[in-house]
Amino acid sequence: MYRMSGTIVLPWGEDIKDKTQTDKEENLSTCADVKVLMFAFKTWWQQAKTGVQTLSMKQLDFELVVAKAMKVPVYETPAGWRFFSNLMDSGRCSLCGEESFGTGSDHLREKDGLWAVLVWLSIIAARKQSVEEIVRDHWAKFGRHYYCRFDYEGLEPKTTYYIMRDLEALVTDKSFIGQQFAVGSHVYSVAKTDSFEYVDPVDGTVTKKQGLRIIFSDASRLIFRLSSSSGVRATIRLYAESYERDPTGHDQEPQAVLSPLIAIALKISQIHERTGRRGPTVIT
Repeated sequence: MYRMSGTIVLPWGEDIKDKTQTDKEENLSTCADVKVLMFAFKTWWQQAKTGVQTLSMKQLDFELVVAKAMKVPVYETPAGWRFFSNLMDSGRCSLCGEESFGTGSDHLREKDGLWAVLVWLSIIAARKQSVEEIVRDHWAKFGRHYYCRFDYEGLEPKTTYYIMRDLEALVTDKSFIGQQFAVGSHVYSVAKTDSFEYVDPVDGTVTKKQGLRIIFSDASRLIFRLSSSSGVRATIRLYAESYERDPTGHDQEPQAVLSPLIAIALKISQIHERTGRRGPTVIT
C-alpha cells in the first residue's frame, strides 16, 4: 500500500485466494515485487503524463528495504481494507495493493485493475524496457527477496487455536531469541520475534494478535497467521521470505531457496502432526 506524497503502507497478509505459480515468467516477480516496483519508478509515472502525479507504496521486508533506501516513512498495517481506508481518508496514503497483485488509488476503496495496467504501461513506455529488464534492474539495485506462502485451509478451529497458542508461547519467550536452527549447510539465528499488533495513527485503535513473526539475523523471516476468512473452518497461513543481495543468486527457484526456512517452520509448529495434513492446501 502506498501514498502519493511518499508514505509506504505494508498490509500484513491479506485474506485472498492465490494460485500456485508454475512457469518461469510467473516466478519472475512476486506480488510484493510488483508493488515495490511501482513505488520505485514513481518518477517515470510523472514523466509519462498519465494523470498520475506522484505515487508511493506495500507487505514484506522488500518494501522496507526500498523505503529505507528512498527515505520514505512506512506504515505496516494488519490485513483489511478498513485499515487502508483510514489512512487514505486522513490523507496519509493514496495507493494500496494486496498479495493477489490487486492495486488501486484513493479514487475508490478497492483495487482497480485498469488503472494498474495503465500505470505499468506508462512505466514500460518511459523506461523503454521489457518487464523482465525492469525487474532485473530493480533486483540489481536493491537485491531480491524470495517469498512463498503455505495455506492450510479447512482446519478445525479448535486445533488451529491451540497450534497458534503454543507457537506464541514459544516464539515470544525471551529464551527463543538467539536460538539457532541448522538445516543442511544453512544456519539461522533468531534475531527478533513478536506477536504483531497495530496502533492506528488516525484514531488510536489497537488491533492485537495479527500474526507471529520470527526474524533471523540474515533478514530471513517466518510469519504464522490465523485466518477465518474461509468460513466456519479456519486457515493457517505460513509465510517465508529470504533476502539475496548477490545478482548471481537472483535466478534460483523460490521453493529451493526457502525450503530450509519451511523446514524450520514445520518443525516448530508441528502443523502436519497436529492436523493430520501431509502438506498445505495452496502454495503461492
